[in-house]
Amino acid sequence: MLLLLATGAAAGGLALNREGVTPPRQEQLLWSLDADTGEARWASWDEPRSRWAAELLSAPPAPLESHFPAAGRPLPHGAAPSAELASPEVEVVTDGRRNGDRELVLRLRSARGAPAVGLWVGGDGTTVRAATVEGRELPRNGRHGVWEFGFLFESAPEEGVEVRLLLEQGPEPLVLRVADRTDDLTAVPGFVPPPHGRVVVTPEVWVTRSVTP
Repeated sequence: MLLLLATGAAAGGLALNREGVTPPRQEQLLWSLDADTGEARWASWDEPRSRWAAELLSAPPAPLESHFPAAGRPLPHGAAPSAELASPEVEVVTDGRRNGDRELVLRLRSARGAPAVGLWVGGDGTTVRAATVEGRELPRNGRHGVWEFGFLFESAPEEGVEVRLLLEQGPEPLVLRVADRTDDLTAVPGFVPPPHGRVVVTPEVWVTRSVTP
């Protein structure tokens, strides 16, 4: 089990060979589907390294919170073909009160069997007082962009993970962004691999959606 807080954890530990040092030259490529709108985006943790990548990542870095909630920074990106992929599922197990705060227990799982699932809490009018995932209490590091709190859970079991949130919530509806992540870019219709001599390392395929429990 590996549990990563969303803030600053997305690309940690990734080492790239310097361009021109050792073949094959490496590319980074991410794809994400916003299941609410059907819109898809290419993105990368790095600037394009070839003409092939530049054609996909034609827009300058921008915040892509709905597509890549774990990013924590602007990403170079571009429009991508959409796909019909099952979106992550959220079950409300219990919804109650504790000392005036809302206590919410959720079951988060990937309907497409993705090995990583995540959840992010919108920061408008909501403060996360405590958060526990699969029995492990997570630190709250304060608001990060549009998110009050978030995590990514690696090696998620098929039955999903239990999430417990203790929330100080204002009159605004609670908005959660949930996601799952795989690594097979052939799920993207019409995906063409990079030309000979280049290779995509650590590819990522995300599906995200919003939930208002």
